[in-house]
This record gives sequence, structure tokens and C-alpha cells, in this order.
Amino acid sequence: MNQFIKVLTEADRLERNGEPFALATVVRVGGSAYRRPGARLLVAADGTALGAISGGCLEKEIALRAAEVLRTGKPEVVAFDVSDTTSVTGFGAGCGSTVTVLIQRIDPAETGHTLALLRALRDARTPGALCTVTDASGERQGRVGRSTLVLSPDEILGTLGGDDLPVAAVRAAQRALEERRSRIVRFDDPAGRAELLVEWIRPRIRLFLFGDSYDVEPVTATASKLGWECIVVGSRSVPELRERFPEAASHRFLMHPNDLRDPDMDAWSAVVIMTHQFLRDRALLRPVLASAAPYVGVLGPASRTQRLIEEGVAGLDTAQRTTRLFSPVGLDIGTETPEEIALALVAEIQAVFSGRSGRKLRSLKGPLHEAVPVIDSEK
Repeated sequence: MNQFIKVLTEADRLERNGEPFALATVVRVGGSAYRRPGARLLVAADGTALGAISGGCLEKEIALRAAEVLRTGKPEVVAFDVSDTTSVTGFGAGCGSTVTVLIQRIDPAETGHTLALLRALRDARTPGALCTVTDASGERQGRVGRSTLVLSPDEILGTLGGDDLPVAAVRAAQRALEERRSRIVRFDDPAGRAELLVEWIRPRIRLFLFGDSYDVEPVTATASKLGWECIVVGSRSVPELRERFPEAASHRFLMHPNDLRDPDMDAWSAVVIMTHQFLRDRALLRPVLASAAPYVGVLGPASRTQRLIEEGVAGLDTAQRTTRLFSPVGLDIGTETPEEIALALVAEIQAVFSGRSGRKLRSLKGPLHEAVPVIDSEK
């Protein structure tokens, strides 16, 4: 997510300056690879690149090809074989995979391009499905690189052109939104062949931190590096909070917990209560649990949290306690210092939002990442 935010920020700057740039997007992966479909690399006209689509073996070659795309304005789809390990000058990372990349020119005056749609998605704070034509022939040949963004059946941005693909793309996007899973959809009919990358993209995590002690700082530092939006809520003034926690996205003053009404915590928010004051934590727990946040962490031992529940949230059901409430916070990695606790805490939140267990990767059987399925469109 941090790469996603950085690419959008740099694109904003280039567009304000009226500078064209190239956008490279991973659209298909065969086998194991460093990044998955949807990873992006931005290449400016001077060759400067931002982002990552591999572990470093493809970026230089893509920057060279991007220069040609910037010159001609014609999108290019390139397949790289990174499985060959016989040549020290090739792309052989030894991962046993192929990576297909779409490179396209983005002009500042253009509307409805891929990054403009991603910018709209970022600002909407809702999941979306971005459909991009990555291969085409026949009547559809000129549509490579075109994108449309589906936020809901009634909110669709951008166009793929023509009359046939939009309906099918929206159908595929709705399924991606329902299943929370990206896919590649293929079409082959008298109008020609077309392949769409349908990306399910979630909003970036918004992390609310209630507290203003020294141990909040390493949490904001760690989470901010991941591109999360950190909001520090404390009993100090906003200028004080801003000075103590400069890496947080925003700072809020809350004199009394009872003043916390209708908190703007959505389904993509995580909350950590770490004020180190029992009565304040107790007062915060009820409104926080009433929000839509799927992760509510309470710093401290389980016995203390049990007291908070008994005295502040009587009748808390088992489902809430087992699925949303986390205390002690963090994964079991052997923590003691504030920095180590921050690492364990952020890792646990990442696991919750990714639907993963947090166990050792070497214990997994099979591929680390779920393959993006290739689906033939319904006739």
C-alpha cells in the first residue's frame, strides 16, 4: 500500500507540472514472483522510476521500454521470463516464473486514465474493482490500457470504449467485489479477443491510536512506513501531539472519553487503546466497540482487559471478544521494548486485514500467494 500511495503522490506532482510519464503495471504472473498483478512502477520522462514490480531485476529494462512508450504513445505489453538462471545478464531470479507487464503513457490533460481512477478510489474510502484491458485483437485492439472503475453497480468511473466490454467488465467487477478477489477475465467472440485484469483494491488501513505516551511513536513510525493513515487521539493539545508524533497523518484532542461520539471508524479501520489509564480506557472501550472497526486492540495484560470489559462493556458477546477484541496486542515474537511491541502489533493488524494467521511461512504448504484466476467470460 505504501508503494501505491507513493506512486499516486508522484503522479499528482507530475500532472500539476504538466509532465507526461509512463505507468508500468504487472498484469499477469506465472509461477512465483516478488509482486503480484496490480503492482505498479511510474517512470518519468527523465527516466526516474518510482515503485517496484520485482525484486530489482526488471525495473531497469522497463524504464528503458517506458522511454519508447513515452515517445510513441502506444501501450506495450511485455512478458519477462525470470526463471532462467543460466545468464548473469538476464532476468533469471530463479523464482520459476514469468511476469507480464503493461506499459502505457499518461498525459496530464487526459481524463479517466488508470491513475486518475485509482486516485478517485483512494479518496472514496471504499473497496473498488479496477478493470484494465491488457490484451486485445480485432475490433478491440485499440483498447489496451483503457480502464474503468466499479465502486458499486450504480457508481462506475471511466470507460473501456465500445458497447460490449463495459457490460461484461462490470459483471466481472461485481463478482470481484463480492468475493474480495482479483481475477483475469478473457473474451473471445466475433468482435475479437480481449483480456481484462480486474483488481479488487481495498482502502488503505486507517489506524486510530488512543494515547499520547512515548510508546505511541514507534507504532506511528512503523505503520506510516506501510502507507497506513495514522490518527493519534490524545489529551494533549493538537500542536503538542503534532510535535510528539510527526509521522501521524492527523492529530485529535480528546479531553474526556465521553466526548467520543459517533467515531468515524469504518470497516477498514483499526483501533488501539493505549492511554495507560484504566478509567480512560474503560470509557473508550464502549464507543470503540460500537464502531465498524474490525480490529480493536487494548494494550496490557488479559486480566486488565477482562476488568475493562466487566466494568465498562457488560454483556459483551463471545463473537465480539473472539473476532474483534485483541488483548494482549501483537503476535508472539518475543517483545519487550516499545519498538518490538510496535512491530508485533502492526504485524497482527496486517494479518487480520489480510485474513492470514501470522504463522511462519515455512510451515505453509504450496504457494505463498493465492493465484489470480483466469476466467473465460460467459457467452
